[in-house]
Amino acid sequence: MQRLLVLLPVLLLTACANMPGRQQQPAEKPSPQPSAGQAPAKSEFQAENTVLYHLLVAELAGARGDLDQAVDQYLAAAERSSDPAVAERAARIALYAGRNDAAERAARRWMAVSGDAPQANEVLAVVALRQNRVDEAVDHLDRLIKASGDTASGFSEVGSILQREAKPANAVTVLQKLVQRYPKERAAHYALGEAALNAGQAELALKAANDALALSPKWRDAYILRAQAYLDNGQSEKGLADLQRLLTQTPNDYDLRLHYARTLLDLSRTKEALAEFKQLVKKHPDDAQVVYATALLAMDAGQMEEARNYLLKLVNEGQRTDAAYYYLGRIAEQEGDYKGGIRWYSRVGGEYRGQAQLRIAVALADHGELEKARSRLRSLRRENPDMAVRGYTVEGDLLRSAGRLQDSLDLYTKALAEHSDNADLLYGRAMTAVQLDRLELAEKDLRHIIEQDPNNAQALNALGYTLVDETDRVEEGLSLIEKAYNIKPDDPAIQDSMGWAYYRMGKLEKAVGYLEDAHEGSDEPEIAAHLGEVLWKLGNRDRARQVWQDVLERDPDNPYVRETMDRLMR
Repeated sequence: MQRLLVLLPVLLLTACANMPGRQQQPAEKPSPQPSAGQAPAKSEFQAENTVLYHLLVAELAGARGDLDQAVDQYLAAAERSSDPAVAERAARIALYAGRNDAAERAARRWMAVSGDAPQANEVLAVVALRQNRVDEAVDHLDRLIKASGDTASGFSEVGSILQREAKPANAVTVLQKLVQRYPKERAAHYALGEAALNAGQAELALKAANDALALSPKWRDAYILRAQAYLDNGQSEKGLADLQRLLTQTPNDYDLRLHYARTLLDLSRTKEALAEFKQLVKKHPDDAQVVYATALLAMDAGQMEEARNYLLKLVNEGQRTDAAYYYLGRIAEQEGDYKGGIRWYSRVGGEYRGQAQLRIAVALADHGELEKARSRLRSLRRENPDMAVRGYTVEGDLLRSAGRLQDSLDLYTKALAEHSDNADLLYGRAMTAVQLDRLELAEKDLRHIIEQDPNNAQALNALGYTLVDETDRVEEGLSLIEKAYNIKPDDPAIQDSMGWAYYRMGKLEKAVGYLEDAHEGSDEPEIAAHLGEVLWKLGNRDRARQVWQDVLERDPDNPYVRETMDRLMR
């Protein structure tokens, strides 16, 4: 019967030939008629033709996207055919269509006509999982493992099925039950560990990894699993130790070193990650992804010359050139070569082009060419409507930085007429309104953002700081800042606002702690000005002078620090 599926295209042609309107040739000889009292026997050909009919209707229904009709017709064909392939096709399409009852009927038919169809257990297991019949799913998956002939392969297949079809908690429950049936199989414990990690159960994953290692003490994959369980459980040093132990044993394992490097990066241990990525580049200098990552890490570490060399390597090899040009521009900018930066940015295409055009505008404005910058941003908005909001935001910020506050406000108002309720534009206009002393408009815009997104920490903090710094509504402002702090406690800007609010309330000792945290996390001059002022008021004037002097060495005319020093030291 397998040939039935192959014959479908031929049947389509036959069906077209027999459509009404075509002239039929008379049969040369009439078919014999049954004798009186004798029921006509249904021939094997007639049965096959019925199956073919259902298959044909199913295929046509599937082609036009009518999955329900396709499932019904495939199921009808399966129940009339002794071909396991027909039943399998019916079961898998019903499963795909989400017709669980039909999938189960087809799978049981598949088992009946084949005598032994281990893969039918996969369909039955999936149906059971979808209907939360966990014990039944365990039985079918167990049969699948036994039929695989290799327990490790069987558990790998089961793991894939569970990841695809089961809720994470159900996957863990199923594998716990299977581990009870296969307590001496390392693959069972490993599969349980993976499922536990996926379900956020790091303790269980750790136990499963240790159970797998107890059965196979040198198993590389189990060590990696245990390392991830340690990391997810907050025991990063133990996780890294496992990976380091493996690397000591197999120092040339490229994939393992890459995994270790990425783990260091995830833990924000960028210097150590950079050292590992440099080793990876030495081993595989043609791996563009690794070269690119190493370049970005070198930039982050301030190793600009090395970063430039890695990026030029990508350019010379024609790999990730748009990204390389973009970051070469960033390096040139950071080195004060704004013309060089513009040259690199001008070569950027693809997904980085819009961002490169924004950087060109900023570079032009920073060097006194504000109108050229604005022209560039207008062109960007015309060419790339998706960048319109970003373009307006950058232009509004540039105008505000240049002291053209009314122009900035007018631009944001125009942009909001085109993109109403946009949070970035509302925030930009609010910041300009504060500098224009239009606090009512600033508060209105910031509250509009918060109404749309009550957990917008940036807007909560901005409104709170504005009330603290510009009005006598200090306690109301502190309440808003506290909400922002609860959302992002490690944000230096929010820590600074907390400290400044307590300073305005006269709570200097409480204020200085928040400001010290903010200053440690950011070198923003305004934070340094605030910290210095509180230290000065607390009588720690040598430290205050040092904090301010650190800023002035970088930026001798910084207005925040100069105003604070002039006010306190006169």
